[in-house]
Amino acid sequence: MSSAENHLQTAIAYVSKYIGNIQEEELELLLQCIRFANYQKGDLLYRHGEIPKSASFVITGAVRSYYIDEEGKENTVGFYFENEPAFPYGSFVELVPAAASFVAMEPVVVVWISRHDFYHFLETFPRFETGIAKVLGEYLIKGGQHLKLMRIDSSRERYKKLLEIQPEIVTRVPLTYIASYLGMALETLSRVRAGKL
Repeated sequence: MSSAENHLQTAIAYVSKYIGNIQEEELELLLQCIRFANYQKGDLLYRHGEIPKSASFVITGAVRSYYIDEEGKENTVGFYFENEPAFPYGSFVELVPAAASFVAMEPVVVVWISRHDFYHFLETFPRFETGIAKVLGEYLIKGGQHLKLMRIDSSRERYKKLLEIQPEIVTRVPLTYIASYLGMALETLSRVRAGKL
């Protein structure tokens, strides 16, 4: 099996989780609609302020989303790994500028679909709308986890909670981005990890 076929099987398995088995005619149209893209570390998948024209799903690699505040500081708001969508969903659906940029933290392979093809596919096979609603629910839950973390006053407890809910972040993400995600200075995070806070 080729690399592209492996990637495709990964994406199909993900979709099937939400809508059940994919029928042959559904698969045929899906194959016509989707594309694969490779990104190197530091490449932008989506840029803040631009309306996203595609939806992406991570096959391999890790993606970070962030925005830059008025002081020019990067604020990390999300991480996306294998078998997860990674695109500004609200902006994609509402056709409004993205509030955050999405950047590859390591070499990334994604499968993507244009907005036009996405809606054409849903019009042709409306049963997929239920699956998309489930994906959106998970996406919102994940975003809610970050908001809950930020409401925890203690830096130590915030980091401890992160270990509980998203342990993969701690093993795959540079500390500077974890500190930004948790809303603390890198020095504070280092002290927390060392048990000094």
